[in-house]
Amino acid sequence: MLLEIALLPVFLFCAYIYRYDNTHKEPGYPVLLCVIYGALWAAPIVLFEQRASSAVIDNDFINILYQSAVTAAFPEELFKLILFMLLIYNDPNFNCPFDGIVYSVFICMGFAGAENIGYVFHPVLGGFKTALMRALFSIPCHGIFASVMGYFAAIARFGKRHFIIYAFAAPFLLHTIYDFILMYPCAYDSELFIIYVLFLVILCFILKNRLKNH
Repeated sequence: MLLEIALLPVFLFCAYIYRYDNTHKEPGYPVLLCVIYGALWAAPIVLFEQRASSAVIDNDFINILYQSAVTAAFPEELFKLILFMLLIYNDPNFNCPFDGIVYSVFICMGFAGAENIGYVFHPVLGGFKTALMRALFSIPCHGIFASVMGYFAAIARFGKRHFIIYAFAAPFLLHTIYDFILMYPCAYDSELFIIYVLFLVILCFILKNRLKNH
């Protein structure tokens, strides 16, 4: 049951993005490859996060900012962009702007699925409530960060190459804010957190529609 809850939002988000790309479907092999490599990429990311999280900072505000930005957002968004650049950026199948979002999302969902299994089955942090909350918030927001990354990567690929910087900077910033609000001092029932998640959803729709029309 927990495994199904952990992976269902991953499949749903992938299915939604793949179906949304109804003008030029991507072949199955590179899409599947993105998911597999994204899942395998979770290992070095988690290793980096474990090393980074060992830092001791006395100030609560600075510590939570550090954990949000350096421990979580930085390695996750940077490593996913590196994988995107190595695996997809120069691939012939990346031949229209919306493909950037498709491939970025599938890479991210591979990582998010592996990460989610680790959280859900954690002996202390895991369980049904963790699985449900991550299904409702964490997985979709991972997909949104990936959509932002794919949006700017597509702009870089098809014209403005310097926009590749924003393919890291934008999701990194959004991810940092997400984790910071979640950890200090808010929780899942926080109005600020809900408002921010709604903002991310609206942003995702805007970016997807902008690329869809190109």
